[in-house]
Amino acid sequence: MAWWNDKAMELQRQVRAAEDSAQHYDEDEVRQATVHTRQDVVLLVSYLDSANRQLSDIKKLLLPIMLLLGVIAYKLG
Repeated sequence: MAWWNDKAMELQRQVRAAEDSAQHYDEDEVRQATVHTRQDVVLLVSYLDSANRQLSDIKKLLLPIMLLLGVIAYKLG
């Protein structure tokens, strides 16, 4: 596996171990944690969507540049 997958799996193991050691959660804390988790997930999805759009724009710009470089290389060669 790739290093980022190994890092993610290790982080998951650490979180699970910490959760297993906890005995009781207050109901209000659980609600608040749920709300914060939802907010974090929305933020992460927004970041990923933005990164995907940026990569798509870069790809659209690179294609004409590569074609132009190919034409220049053909004419020089």
